[in-house]
Amino acid sequence: MQKAQDSYKRHYDKGRKGNPAFKVGDEVWLSAINLRLPCPSRKLGPFKVKRIVNPVAFELALPSSYKIHPVFHVSPVKPVVPSPFSGRKQPPPPPVKIDGENEFEVEVIIDCKRTARGRKLDEGVSVSRMNTQLAGLAFLFKLQGQPDVTKEFWVRQALKGYRRAVVKRDSRRPVTFEILRGIGDKLGVVCSSEYEVVLFKVAFVLAFFGAFRIGELVSPSKKVQGGIRLQEVQLDEEGVSIFLRKSKTDQGGRGRMVRIYPIHGSPQCPVGTVRKFLKVRPDFQGPLLVHQKGTWLSRFQFVAVFKKCLQGLGLEEKDFSSHSFRIGAATEAARLGLDVEVIKRIGRWESNRFQSYVRPQLAIKL
Repeated sequence: MQKAQDSYKRHYDKGRKGNPAFKVGDEVWLSAINLRLPCPSRKLGPFKVKRIVNPVAFELALPSSYKIHPVFHVSPVKPVVPSPFSGRKQPPPPPVKIDGENEFEVEVIIDCKRTARGRKLDEGVSVSRMNTQLAGLAFLFKLQGQPDVTKEFWVRQALKGYRRAVVKRDSRRPVTFEILRGIGDKLGVVCSSEYEVVLFKVAFVLAFFGAFRIGELVSPSKKVQGGIRLQEVQLDEEGVSIFLRKSKTDQGGRGRMVRIYPIHGSPQCPVGTVRKFLKVRPDFQGPLLVHQKGTWLSRFQFVAVFKKCLQGLGLEEKDFSSHSFRIGAATEAARLGLDVEVIKRIGRWESNRFQSYVRPQLAIKL
């Protein structure tokens, strides 16, 4: 065993540089890449080596505000290399004593450079970029032991107004009863077989009447199974029950039952559409929505056929998305005067978030 270890070590050390020989008191840079902190820089320091724990571990003299363990492996620690040119190291300005602590003041900004990623506010800075910059400032204040002004009331109010100003309003249109009927009529032209007509019709009808998110309904791709499974669908005379294993508002995976009722006399009746599909569906276990050869219906295929149907109806496809079925479910339920709690139950909304989905002003009449 010892011979094997010596052999591995010998071959490994051939392509490996030796560890730098640090001494107590040496100044070093500390890499911040693996600290998982919103650091404004990729390296921190310089710090002095306080103690040598072993040949590959050192304790650094960190400020008390860092709140991290001061012992590090040699890999993220790099020595401070002095400039080979004399006179290049500029002494720091004289400190100003404030509350017994050394403070430094900036006299003047000599010059500045705009980076390729930099943007002016009037050119539009995203909310996520603004939050990242604020996190960097907050971390800098913490390192310096200064009050975090990013948490001040006036700053939070200013940012709140900025977020409202830059956030793009969701203007996706709802799929209404009328549009759903028109899509069903266009499937005969878009699809290549009668089975595909039935498949996509049941997919669109379930997306609407079940207010499903597309990730809950169909598979994410042709290679990855997903969506509703065949064994999770129960059909009876009074409706269809679908067990939803997991959803956006049920990350714990407890699951919930979605109950969909018939609309008698309508060609878009969800119960009748599901019953017709189950009669022609091939005998394969797995996802409910599958093609005739057993391959499952993917998100891409759902959206592609949906857009072709919209084009056939003379509608702008960019105004709609797969979420338009869920938006349409809330819009039509509100138009019919259903109770708030009923609408929330239809879409499995836990709060009044559904109100942003009620968009009668964006509904289109064919």
